[in-house]
Amino acid sequence: MAIIKATGKSLSDYLYESFWNPMGMENSALWQIDGRKNRMEKAFCCIASNARDFAKFGKLYKDFGKWNGKVLLEFRTTKDPMMRLGKKISFNITDNKNSIPTSFEGILPDLFAENQGVIASGKYINGVFVAEEILAKHDESYLPKEVIDILKQDGLYVEPEK
Repeated sequence: MAIIKATGKSLSDYLYESFWNPMGMENSALWQIDGRKNRMEKAFCCIASNARDFAKFGKLYKDFGKWNGKVLLEFRTTKDPMMRLGKKISFNITDNKNSIPTSFEGILPDLFAENQGVIASGKYINGVFVAEEILAKHDESYLPKEVIDILKQDGLYVEPEK
């Protein structure tokens, strides 16, 4: 919904014009829709394609948002001074058997919370995992508050089935 309002394009058209076509993807993709009357693409998941095309997103990430020298995605890391606006925290990552002391300085995802799944990338230094990026995991029914507010404002919000 936010992409449509900002660009005037559907999410799939925006993805095609901004990434799929410029990155030279070899195959079409299928995007799961919400299945309700508005048949809107699920923005938080559910694109099906092949491994070779998805690997190109890994290369885009590795190259900090650049594809063949052209910036397709503005990329920020904790090396970026803007990301240092967050606070420095320490916590443990555990598999309920082993525990790793972890530190992070930056802006945490909204869903970051105790006893929740997390994906962290960084370096192990002197017995502490120094995270450079933190991603919080969520279930497939999650929608950011901002998206829910826009859907409600437009009269399109449907309460998720439990």
